[in-house]
Amino acid sequence: MPPTTNRPPASRAAADHPTYIVTVRRGLDPAHIAQAYGITPVHVFRTAMNGFAAPLSPEQVEALRATVLVESVEEDGEGSSLGAAG
Repeated sequence: MPPTTNRPPASRAAADHPTYIVTVRRGLDPAHIAQAYGITPVHVFRTAMNGFAAPLSPEQVEALRATVLVESVEEDGEGSSLGAAG
């Protein structure tokens, strides 16, 4: 796990930041990774994917994208289960 001293500082309250979906490498506990980076997830995923959703500061996004423990960091958005109209 990354040392807690490498945690990026929060520049604003978490609620002021956009929510991101973070995919963590299989075999790692996503809640533990979030905690190691000072993040409080709003959701933790362990079945269909291994990761968490949380509001992240720009510094936290950068730190998570830089670690080998994380596979991807994507801003959450609206999705649809409907296919393209044909």
